[in-house]
Amino acid sequence: MLYSQVNYIGCFLPISDAKQKIIQSKINRFVTGGLNISEKRLYLNINSGGLGIFELGSFLAEQKCSWIKRAQNIDELWKCRLNCKSFRNVLNLRANCFDYETEPILTSIVASYENFFLQYSKTANYINAFIFDNPSLTINFRNDNKLVMQSFDPNT
Repeated sequence: MLYSQVNYIGCFLPISDAKQKIIQSKINRFVTGGLNISEKRLYLNINSGGLGIFELGSFLAEQKCSWIKRAQNIDELWKCRLNCKSFRNVLNLRANCFDYETEPILTSIVASYENFFLQYSKTANYINAFIFDNPSLTINFRNDNKLVMQSFDPNT
């Protein structure tokens, strides 16, 4: 029940790491019921000998990613903001295009998506990944510089 209550606002509002840790520890204490269980085993799936609960921070970040897919249909102002900042392709959003002070919710959503996107690009999925500003993809093996949009500007 606590996961659903936290998800109600945590799927879009930023929750500090300190508050997430407090909530997570309360969930862990409730689930273990006083049993002495390794924290690693709490998050393992049941087939691997764990309890199958999930880590709150990851869960909320994953929930925030779902807003990116919804933003492809531009029918609300927040969706317009995401589309404008991503050059009309919300799947290529970057957190550095947003100011946390003025747009904390959108920045939090985009930062969660960007983290997912970077992890996605590190696997065989790199074939379908967007290449610009992707730290997983560099110019070559000896050069850690990322490909940036300005590299392909005809005026440079």
